[in-house]
Amino acid sequence: MPNYYDFIPPDQARDLIMIRRKLENDEYTTIDAFVADFDLMINNCYRFNGTESHVSVSGRALSDAFHENIKRIRIGASASPSLASPALLARAGGRGG
Repeated sequence: MPNYYDFIPPDQARDLIMIRRKLENDEYTTIDAFVADFDLMINNCYRFNGTESHVSVSGRALSDAFHENIKRIRIGASASPSLASPALLARAGGRGG
């Protein structure tokens, strides 16, 4: 089996555990930084697994749902700027997950 790091440089590796830890530790200063890490994770998935693999198909579905929810958060944040806090995103994401 190929080594993940043969395809993805270690400093570019992302996974949901790392993203969740960064959210919980308030390491994201903007929603854009959070989204960029998520998108990097999905792009790494495509690069390592191939765009048509079952893993990448699942990744694409996850990405579509993620971006739809981010869109809703951004719309809500324009009405109430405090909703844009990455810390609030972490607390909201931690419920039931």
